[in-house]
Amino acid sequence: MVYVDIDETGYYTLETVNVAGMPLARLFDGTWKPGEYMVQIPADKLNAGGYLVLRKGNEILNWPLLK
Repeated sequence: MVYVDIDETGYYTLETVNVAGMPLARLFDGTWKPGEYMVQIPADKLNAGGYLVLRKGNEILNWPLLK
């Protein structure tokens, strides 16, 4: 499970990607308002060495490495 803090209303995408940036799994795709959200990530969607990417539109906001 991950917590996502949103500062302003917008269209967001949360996904896992491989080291080359190719999407592996889309976890959320839609509108969020300001606040904190909990997103459950199925174990089969977590790949060590991949990244969890949060985007607002086309802008990448965060991309922590999955360990």
